[in-house]
Amino acid sequence: MPTGRSPAPPKPVTGQAPARAAPCSVSTASPGPEAAPRLFVFLLSPAFSMLAFAAAIEPLRLANRTARRELYTWRTVSEDGAAVTCSNGVSVGVDGALDQLPRSASIVVCGGVRLEAAASRPVITWLRREARRGVRLGAVCTGTYVLAKAGLLQDRRCTIHWENLAAFTEDFPEVQVENLLYVIEDRVFTCAGGSAATDMVLRLIAAEHGQDLASAVADATGRPSRLSDQTPQHVAKDRAD
Repeated sequence: MPTGRSPAPPKPVTGQAPARAAPCSVSTASPGPEAAPRLFVFLLSPAFSMLAFAAAIEPLRLANRTARRELYTWRTVSEDGAAVTCSNGVSVGVDGALDQLPRSASIVVCGGVRLEAAASRPVITWLRREARRGVRLGAVCTGTYVLAKAGLLQDRRCTIHWENLAAFTEDFPEVQVENLLYVIEDRVFTCAGGSAATDMVLRLIAAEHGQDLASAVADATGRPSRLSDQTPQHVAKDRAD
């Protein structure tokens, strides 16, 4: 199965992935011995948000480019291995269907405007199986709904796009959903979508490879500042209809 990745220039730079600390903790330790690249698998749901997907995957590419070695690899999947049409109408090809993953991998459910279609039985079964095997779980935009539907967020903190907060709270009262840009807790990470995905992934990069690299990647994205996990979603009070 093909894997998308950023070419790594020849000069190596060392780095390490320290043991996970408390939720949302960030390591600022100096880079150490090289570790195997971490695989991110992006599940593209029907009518997913291209903005959130791109905001999540680009920091991984830039981390490889900045570190001058392969820290991350990634691939895209869909329920049946077919191309997926995102919410803006663009069709995006994928690398394959729902396969068994290495236990060190991270799944990122990329949600959009078709919640029920995203939480299909095959997807729910796959997520539950991979969660039992110890795969790390993440979601951008309404992908949080899919994780909750699979029963993988019980008694956990998470977030979802503000448009879905009220309905999500009613549907999943056992889940602690918060009006924040992103939440990282243990082996689960979720964000509200859009550019918040970049801030979340930058935080993951900092935790695994140090604050200096995360700052350099942030500079490469053109973001003047990175927002913390305590930043609330901002909702305009007087939006035009």
